[in-house]
Amino acid sequence: MADKKYILDFFTSFTPTGNDFNFHDFLENYLDIGCCPPEEKTSYDLEVRHLRRFGDGVIAGVFAKIRKDQLPHAGRTGQQERELDLEADEGLVEKNHFLAYHDLDLLVMQANRHAGTAIALSHYLGSFAGHSVAFDPVLQPDAMEKLMRGDLHPVRVEAGFARPTNPELYPEDVWSEQLMDLLSGAGGSYVKLTINSDSSDNEDTNRLKDVVRHAWRSIKDMPKVRTLKMDMANEDGFIYPIDLIADRLKEKITIDVRGRYPIESQMFTQMATAKEGLNGSLTRIFGNPSENLD
Repeated sequence: MADKKYILDFFTSFTPTGNDFNFHDFLENYLDIGCCPPEEKTSYDLEVRHLRRFGDGVIAGVFAKIRKDQLPHAGRTGQQERELDLEADEGLVEKNHFLAYHDLDLLVMQANRHAGTAIALSHYLGSFAGHSVAFDPVLQPDAMEKLMRGDLHPVRVEAGFARPTNPELYPEDVWSEQLMDLLSGAGGSYVKLTINSDSSDNEDTNRLKDVVRHAWRSIKDMPKVRTLKMDMANEDGFIYPIDLIADRLKEKITIDVRGRYPIESQMFTQMATAKEGLNGSLTRIFGNPSENLD
């Protein structure tokens, strides 16, 4: 039996429209049947499946993508390839394992872009949750503290991403929607965007509007984001840089692999252990949930 390393990402959910939403509580409605309704598309289907309670306030599950179109062939180098022996209504299943925590509305998710991302999961949930759902990546404590400090203001934003072409991928806030409309008609394949303030005494020009502090939420959801940085400054002009990609909270785990696939029970156990190991960082970022209760 071999082992394999996996990367875990950490997210919290929010709704751009302001609706109350807790991913764990949402999944509670489907625990008895073990899966959420599927979303059927032309070339693939999406489904949250294998739901189970995994301790107090924790639900484990799998975000599955079932590919139905353009399926690969099996084969070896130098030999004839062959079609996979699948039933007419079957496809290839690609999976992201996850843990949903009630406290902090925290999502711990296996990073597997072949199966899907937290962005894909948010679109899937929004298709039948009755409102939009999005997931924010959790930043390292130092980066989060800089972003949220009231005595700092944004003075520079740098972003690089693939030019938007699909209206369904537009963010749902006015600031970025107008920007994406402009970029989608500009041609080219890649966008590099930089917004700078100046060094004057005029507060309208020596700092960016505070809406930029939250605009990264939208930009991060654009396809193939390669760069997303923000400089914050204090009243004395001292710069505090934040890299909103490199500074994300991540963890690595090692899982025994049976054949080509990880042992699911071990995957969930290792994910929970990794989260527990980061409790100090999570408390520093979000505070103690028990102390935030009314």
